Amino acid sequence: MMMTQKITSLAFQLHDGMGRKQEELKDDQRRLAVRVKDKIDLESEFWKVRRNFRHYFLSSIRLKLCYDVMTWAATQLTISYTVMPFLLLAVDPALQYYRSMFFHVHVLSILALILLPSKPSSRKPEKPTLLSNNNMKEG
Repeated sequence: MMMTQKITSLAFQLHDGMGRKQEELKDDQRRLAVRVKDKIDLESEFWKVRRNFRHYFLSSIRLKLCYDVMTWAATQLTISYTVMPFLLLAVDPALQYYRSMFFHVHVLSILALILLPSKPSSRKPEKPTLLSNNNMKEG
């Protein structure tokens, strides 16, 4: 019961901080609201990984296909890992599931956040001849 109350409270704090204007909030809501600047932007972590590794796989069609298959599989596994607690609909089984998986997506996300630079090294890789990188800005 207490866990449900805490999760509900957190959901309201997220809603107040991200979904409502500051003028609409009461003083206690404003104090407890989780604002946009407080969250970790996981989408930027995706782009950080992509900027640091994708250019290594663009030199041949086989490597690019391998990269595409690996990233597709990683995306599917991560989505499955993330959705499981919503299927279980309870905190204890969800934590048991994450423990059985050794919290690997959590750990890898934190490691990427800490270890990867936000921009790749200044040393530019040689330009691929077979494939273009049309999704990335040319520098």
